[in-house]
Amino acid sequence: EEGIVINYTSIYGNTKKAVEKLAELLEEKGCPKVVVNDLARCDWAEAVEDAFRYDRMVLATTTYNGDIFPFMRQFIDHLTERSYSNRFVGFIENGSWAPQADRIMKGMLEKSRNVVFAKNGVKILSAVDEENLAQLEALAEELMQGMPVEEPCEEAADAAPKKKFVCKVCGYVHEADSLPDDF
Repeated sequence: EEGIVINYTSIYGNTKKAVEKLAELLEEKGCPKVVVNDLARCDWAEAVEDAFRYDRMVLATTTYNGDIFPFMRQFIDHLTERSYSNRFVGFIENGSWAPQADRIMKGMLEKSRNVVFAKNGVKILSAVDEENLAQLEALAEELMQGMPVEEPCEEAADAAPKKKFVCKVCGYVHEADSLPDDF
C-alpha cells in the first residue's frame, strides 16, 4: 500500500519532535498516508503490521549504551524474523556525542532481501537544530520520490454558497443556485 510509516523511540522527546516534523513535511507534500508509531507506547502488532503494509518506512531512535534503544532493537528483530523485504527505509538517529543508531539499525536490516536504504539521513545531536530541519526536508523529498501525491481539495474562493430549497410536501432539500422547473 502506498504510504509511509514512521516507527520511533524517544527518551527526552527530541527524537519525537523530529518525527513529528517529518510527518508534517510528508503530509504537506501530499503523502497519501502517514502513520506514526511510538514503539514504547503503541500496540506492537499494529506497528509490525504497518511496517509490512506500507512500502516505505522510517526508523528513528537514539543511541543507548553503545547500542540502540531496546524497544527499537526488539522491533527490528520482529521485522527480520518475519522476512521483512521489498521496502524503502529511511533513518533518523539521535545521540549526544557519539550517535551510532543509524549504523546499528542498517546492520540489523542489511540481510533483508530488497530493502533499499535512503541516501538522506538525519543525525541529531541531542536536540533538533536548523541543520536537522534541512536533513528532514531532504529525507521527506527522497521518501516522496515516485509516490502518487494526493492533491489537497480546495474549494473555489469565489464559489457562492448554494441556496437551499425545501419541498413543503416531503421535506426534500434541494441545493442549487435556482429551483428546477419541475420542483
